[in-house]
Amino acid sequence: MVIDPAHRGKGLGHLFVQYIVDYAKETYASRGMWLDMKCHNARARRLYASEGFTSFVPARDGKLGRSYMRRKF
Repeated sequence: MVIDPAHRGKGLGHLFVQYIVDYAKETYASRGMWLDMKCHNARARRLYASEGFTSFVPARDGKLGRSYMRRKF
C-alpha cells in the first residue's frame, strides 16, 4: 500500500487495513492473514501493529530485507 505524501496522517492507512481485514473475513471466511514489507519501513510496521498484526519469521524466507507480520481472526 502506498499513500500519497500529501494525504498521509489522515487515517487512510488505518481505513484501508480495516477494510481489507473485514473483506477477508467476510468473503473468504479466513482465519487470518499475513503481509510483508521492506525491513526499514518502520511507519508501515507501526500501522500494522496498531491494527493487531504481529511480527513472525516464515518457515522459508526467500526474500532478503523483508519483514513479515500476521493477524489471526
